[in-house]
Formats: sequence, C-alpha cells, structure tokens
Amino acid sequence: MKILLFQAIISISLFFGIWGLLTNVNWISIFQMERIQENTEEKPGELYWKLFNEYEGVIKNIEVLAPLDSILSKICTSNNIDRTQIKVHIIESDEISTKNQNPGISEKDAMENQELN
Repeated sequence: MKILLFQAIISISLFFGIWGLLTNVNWISIFQMERIQENTEEKPGELYWKLFNEYEGVIKNIEVLAPLDSILSKICTSNNIDRTQIKVHIIESDEISTKNQNPGISEKDAMENQELN
C-alpha cells in the first residue's frame, strides 16, 4: 500500500511539474506564430487587390477620396486606431445591391429599372 501511495504521489507531482514547465515556455515565439499570422493576412489581401486592379476600375479622383479620407480619419481618431495601418480603395463597379436599399423591390425589378435609366 505504501508503494502504491508513493507511486501515485510521484506520478501526480511529475504530471503537475511537467505541466508547469510546459506552460512557462513561450510557444508563440518558438513556432514564429506572429510571422505566420502576418503572412496569412497579407497573402489574401494582395490576391484580392490584384484581382480588383485587373478587372475593376480604381477611382483615384481627389474629389471622391478627400471626403472619405477625412471620415476615415475621424473614425480612426475616435476609436484609437492607427490611421497608417488602414488603406481605403474605391472601386468602380457596375454591380448593385438592392437587398438593403428597398426590401419591397426584387433584384430582378431593380435590374430592369437600371436598364431603363
């Protein structure tokens, strides 16, 4: 009985000792998780931007960009967001979304109205 109790105490103490040592290791820096996360965020963004640049017109008119830039700056300031980390791209597109504009008109009717105008 003494041997069984002794083995149980040793097993439990080894378990918690190893657990304590493993929790003190900085696994994020060992596996370079920050670098992996940055790459994961940047690659799809670059891919989408490349597609938008090729197939859609990018608006670079200062009369359009200036008001949006001032609105974005105010939003960033009020929410303590670093303004240099955010980019705004205005894309010219023929696609329209009628789902939130007028729920009484179907998308087909909206497209027909667009063609008539």
